[in-house]
Amino acid sequence: MKTFLILLAVLPVFANSQIKIFNISLVDSTQSILYTGIDNVIRFAGVNQSKFTRKIEKGMLTYLLDNRIVARVSQPGDTAVIKLLDKNRVIFEQKFKIAEVPSLVATVGHLNDSIATISRLLMNPFLTVECLCYLKNDFRVISSEMTVHSAVESDFLLLSSTERFTDEQIRTIKDCKSGDKLYFDNIRAISPDSRTRKLPSFTITIK
Repeated sequence: MKTFLILLAVLPVFANSQIKIFNISLVDSTQSILYTGIDNVIRFAGVNQSKFTRKIEKGMLTYLLDNRIVARVSQPGDTAVIKLLDKNRVIFEQKFKIAEVPSLVATVGHLNDSIATISRLLMNPFLTVECLCYLKNDFRVISSEMTVHSAVESDFLLLSSTERFTDEQIRTIKDCKSGDKLYFDNIRAISPDSRTRKLPSFTITIK
């Protein structure tokens, strides 16, 4: 009988140690980080979380299929705690650091410089969104303005309603001379959860 009672005491601890939780919105899903302003998609492993009560401190939860939940947080620098409860008994909990998404920036075709040749710009003729963080970067530019500043011609504005350069923008870039500047402004990007952000303006100087 004593051995049986010991087994009963040990088994729940062993089972709970198999429960793992991942923020699959991150490049490294093992990082215990929740970002503000986005839907953090959380996946459980080692347990069917729908059979238990799920709670979060310092946030809100939405329940999905496939053993997933969405966590939303809003207090950078604070700590959120996601818990699983069985009849008010906590069987699992994990702490997450709450962080702001670092500033998203746009550039031309993943270019990491403010100076580029015409051939480099036209190699990838579209705007991309960059983020120096663990967040999976699924943002996509949906509109922008490009102003061409030339020493010999007046400035003129060209619009694009997608991330790709228009045919007119491509022709204009091909005609640029060394020292001309391309000024990108009013850049708007959309996230997978359909939230729109305005990104900072930037300038590319033709080499």
